Amino acid sequence: RVGVTTAKLFAYAVGAAVLGVNTLEAIAAQAPTNTSELWAAIDAQRNQVFACQFSCQAGQWKPRNQTQLMDNVAWLGQLSPGQMITGQALLKLASQLPSGVVTADRKLWAPNAATVGKLAWQHYQSGRRDDLFTLAPQYFRASAAEEKRQTQSGAKK
Repeated sequence: RVGVTTAKLFAYAVGAAVLGVNTLEAIAAQAPTNTSELWAAIDAQRNQVFACQFSCQAGQWKPRNQTQLMDNVAWLGQLSPGQMITGQALLKLASQLPSGVVTADRKLWAPNAATVGKLAWQHYQSGRRDDLFTLAPQYFRASAAEEKRQTQSGAKK
């Protein structure tokens, strides 16, 4: 949230174009392409992950679907032998992976600035721009604080 706001403010101040880069796309871009399928996942807390499945096309990982919010058990149940897994969700879940699933090197589990910059440049060269005033982080659920407030509001009625 802070990063997107800072980027938008900077772009506005200097008249630059702005575009967002999906965190899971950046993590996937760092993974080796020696398998045909990849899952990138980050911890969403509350026993859930944000996950996206990728396929290797012309030496690059391309998303097969939209980012999903999934329960840890459901995500682990979708993994198959031969698939590669990457992302910081592995900090908690690596010991629970099914047999035959391959993990990317731990150094590749978090996005780095060089990868984000490279992806942003590729998107920029392809003509993509995001609207400065509507660009926002993708939220897949209310925050814990918002959920707590909703619960408390409902209890008061």
